[in-house]
Amino acid sequence: MMDLARPTDLQLSPVSAAIAQHLGLHFPPDRWADLARILHTAAPALGYADGAAYSRALLEGPWTAARVAALAPYLTVGETYFFREPQAFETLEIAILPALIQARRATSRQLRVWSAGCCTGEEAYSLAIWLRRVLPDWRDWHLTILATDLNPQFLQQAAAGIYGEWSFRATPAWVKGGYFQPAGPGTYALDPAIKQMVSFAPLNLAGPGYPSAANNTAGLDLIFCRNVLMYFTPDRVRQVIQNLHQALSEGGVLVVSSTELSPVLFGQFRAITFPRITLYRKEASPPPASAPSPGAALPGVPPLSAPPLGAADPRPGPPRRPAPPIVDARALALRAQICADQGRLAAAQDWIDQAIAADDLDAAYHYLRATILQEQGAVAAALDSFRRALYLDPQLATAHFALGHLLLRQGKTAEAARHFAQVRLLAGKDLSP
Repeated sequence: MMDLARPTDLQLSPVSAAIAQHLGLHFPPDRWADLARILHTAAPALGYADGAAYSRALLEGPWTAARVAALAPYLTVGETYFFREPQAFETLEIAILPALIQARRATSRQLRVWSAGCCTGEEAYSLAIWLRRVLPDWRDWHLTILATDLNPQFLQQAAAGIYGEWSFRATPAWVKGGYFQPAGPGTYALDPAIKQMVSFAPLNLAGPGYPSAANNTAGLDLIFCRNVLMYFTPDRVRQVIQNLHQALSEGGVLVVSSTELSPVLFGQFRAITFPRITLYRKEASPPPASAPSPGAALPGVPPLSAPPLGAADPRPGPPRRPAPPIVDARALALRAQICADQGRLAAAQDWIDQAIAADDLDAAYHYLRATILQEQGAVAAALDSFRRALYLDPQLATAHFALGHLLLRQGKTAEAARHFAQVRLLAGKDLSP
């Protein structure tokens, strides 16, 4: 009878370390149960009796490219859809792209874009559709859209250009109606002209193969790397961000997801903050200590008073929107604090949500939101906000302390103890109960 043994902790410790080294993915001890399940699921398909046997094999011999490619599909998450987080596209179109296009039109008529961690291709094809729409004379340009991923199965799906209804959830109707044709029951085929605009290639963001002109990961104008960094180890996150900074040309822009923003991790970039979105721009010199003005002009590029771009593609698209207004997040947060002090928790949450929409990079705002949610009994949402505050400021002792108590009340003693230990480290005394 087949031995259905799962990996032991003695196996999982070195396996998780090897995964962190070769793939950059983070499996700390509190996620070892997930890792054991993944290895146990992958084992039969890869020719091993069970998760324990596969773990032993992973600890023997070199980690070749083939080994990484075989394991990657089981470790990576395929969660994406067309025009995900549309505020990124809208803000780029209104506040960034006009000046960039004006500068490039006068010289090279070239735009280089990279979708890093492209999953099954929805993001890369969204970029292609978007560029066709916003660039009036796109046929006269040399547009390079590179899409890379670690998972070879994702890349095969992306290259096919066939998508189901799930890829269009929360996507404007004009996307499917204008750029896809029915390909079978519940499936749709992408316009071949859009497919031809994108090149797919395997690339391990945790590896050393970029930036490089040899694989088109150098001299880029725009990089989308969304919902990728959150899965990496802290050390690998810093290295990947450094590599992405080097991959951009001067004035190039990096787009990450709203959950990955951090003034500490992205300190070498200039943060350009709008309501609901922050973009990171590479500049020739380190950014000043003071906050930048939203929509500031690119270095050596005309200011953003350039006329708005006309819709180049005759197919229907979303209406043009005015430039996002500048919002005083501090005033909104102050109103939230006043309402919270008065016990008006619903109003306090509304004000702090507006403050975070205006400035998502201030850990204090997320901490205040967490305390308001906790008072309202929304424990799960409060946990998320406390963790977001600590992502932005890992040394915020009050957030470690509050999160520790909240976890303790849920019976998560081991996780709570780690936060109390961090409080002791930061405050120099024992604050745990």
